[in-house]
Amino acid sequence: MKGIFSLLLVATLFSCSTQKNVYWVNSSKVDCVGVGPMSCMQVQKGNTIEEAQWQNFYSSIDGFDYEPGYIYKLQVKEKRLPKDEVPADASSIKYTLVKVLDKQMDNRAFANGKWLLARINGGPINRSIVLPTLEIDLDNNRIFGSGGCNTYSGPILELSQEVIELGNVVSTRKACINRNIEATYLKTLSQVKSYKADQTEFVLLDENGEEVLVFIRQQEKEQANLRLNDIWALETIDGKSVIDLENRPVLEINLTEMRAMGTDGCNNFMGGIKKVDGKNLEFGVLAGTRKMCQNMAIPDQFGKSMLQVKGYQLVGLNLILTDEAGNQLMKFKKVD
Repeated sequence: MKGIFSLLLVATLFSCSTQKNVYWVNSSKVDCVGVGPMSCMQVQKGNTIEEAQWQNFYSSIDGFDYEPGYIYKLQVKEKRLPKDEVPADASSIKYTLVKVLDKQMDNRAFANGKWLLARINGGPINRSIVLPTLEIDLDNNRIFGSGGCNTYSGPILELSQEVIELGNVVSTRKACINRNIEATYLKTLSQVKSYKADQTEFVLLDENGEEVLVFIRQQEKEQANLRLNDIWALETIDGKSVIDLENRPVLEINLTEMRAMGTDGCNNFMGGIKKVDGKNLEFGVLAGTRKMCQNMAIPDQFGKSMLQVKGYQLVGLNLILTDEAGNQLMKFKKVD
C-alpha cells in the first residue's frame, strides 16, 4: 500500500510540473528589456484571442520556427525545471512546441514599417519635390513621418484587417523654402478610412473606397527613427539610477537640424549630430558652459558617456544609448 501511494505521489508531482496549453503568437515582435535589450514575441494563452491582451514573451519555444506577418495558434508543453537545471538568467519553465494548430496571414503586419509616397489622389508626384514619408508603428499604435518639410505624428485609433482610423495628427510648424506638397498630403491623410497592404505597397482609401495615397516600402538605407526627435530625461547611467531628479541630465535631439542640446545636470550644452540612422547614433563636438556645481559626479560621467555613444534603441517610452559593442551606457525616459 505504501508503494502504491509513493507511485501516485510521483505521478501527481510529474503531472503538476508538465502541462500543455494553447498559445497565440502575434504577427510581429516588439523591443523589450529582459536581462538586456532584446526582441520579444507577443503571446496570450487560451482558446480565444483578445486584441488587447498581448504580453511580452521573454523566453523561446523549442521547435517553433517563427515567421513575422502571421498570427499563430500553438499547442505548447510547459515543463517546470528543477532549480539545478535552470540556466543563469533564464526561465524556470521550458516551452516546447507540440503542434501548430493554425497559422493566418495578418495584413496589419504588412502595414507596419516605413513608407515613401508614390501617388496622391490618383496622380503621380513630381520627383523634384521632397516626398512625404509615413511610418506605421504598431508597437505603440502611432504614425510618424515627414510631410516634405515638417515632421508629424498621431495615434492609430483602430487598425483591423481592412479598417484604419487615425486620431489627431500634429506637426511642427517651421517655415519651409523647399518645394513640397505637405498641406495637400496632410489633408488627404486625415480623410483615410481603410487600407490595403502587401510586402511592397501600402494603399490608403477614403470613405468611398477610392485610393487617395499610395506608398512604396522604403528599401534604401534605414532612416533614423522619428521618435528619437524628442526631449529625454536621464534615468540610469553606467547601470546606476539617477537619484537627484531635479538636477538630472536632459537631452534634446533635433533631427531636422541634426543637433543635440540640453543639460548635463550642471552645465548646458549644444552640438551637432554626426551620424544617425535606424540603429546608429553618434554625436559631434558638444560645447557647453563651464560652471562648477557642488556635485559633479553625474555631469562628468554624462560627458564621458556621450563621447562613447555609437547606437541607440527605443523601447516604449525609453531611449537607450549604447557604445560601439552594443553595451548600454545610459537610459532616458521621454519627457511629457
